[in-house]
This record gives sequence, structure tokens and C-alpha cells, in this order.
Amino acid sequence: MTSTWETFVSDNLLDSNLFSGVCLLSNQRDVIFSHGSLTKLSQAEIDQFFQSFSCGETDPCYRSFHLSAGKAQGSESYKIYYRTHISLYATSAGNRSGLTVSKLEQGIFLTLFHKPVLPQRAISVVERFTGMLRF
Repeated sequence: MTSTWETFVSDNLLDSNLFSGVCLLSNQRDVIFSHGSLTKLSQAEIDQFFQSFSCGETDPCYRSFHLSAGKAQGSESYKIYYRTHISLYATSAGNRSGLTVSKLEQGIFLTLFHKPVLPQRAISVVERFTGMLRF
């Protein structure tokens, strides 16, 4: 990944100090860029994000995601509470953590955040950032 991309991500997303992890996945399901707690996604974890956008077409709709990112043992479940054709928002039990999943022309973009970050604030920053990638 070029320093220009890293600077763009840092300036427009990471410098907000809202996210514990970010990840950009290519349409071939390869990790293009990752930072923080989303640096070690398994293939099954990556696949679930792509399959979530084919909901109703070829697969049943996902109602949750499972991530082991940042966990010493086991995984954490994130229940999807909002879905559009390009975005999914999910929270863990007790709203301790939030996960955004954004469909882009280039692939899938993920962010992970934790309390005390307000979901509305994190989502606003993600939507602005992914909007820049879409246009």
C-alpha cells in the first residue's frame, strides 16, 4: 500500500481516534489495507462480509457477523441492526462495540469501534470516508 493511501486513510479516518480497526478487502477477497484490530481476519470472516450483500439473491440474509479480531479466545457476535444495498451496521451484545460494513466498487470496507464512541459519530465519519471512495 502506498504512503499516499495510508496518508488518506490516516487524515480522513484514523486521526478521528474513533476506530480500533479498519480493513479494505478487494473484490477477490484479498486484504488490501488493514489497521489495528482488523488486521488478522480469517477467510471465513472475510467471506461473511461479501455474502452479506448477496442477501436474498443467492443466500439467506445474515443477521449477524462473527469476529475473533482482538480476542484472545473465541469470537464476538455483532447483530445487524441496519441494512442498505451498500451499508450494514452491527453492534455487539450490550452495544459495547460497533461494526460497519460498506460495499464499494473496489470491494468491502470495514471499521470497528468501541464504547465510549457513539455509533452515530462513527457512522457519520465512515459514510463521509466511503463517499469519497465512491466518487
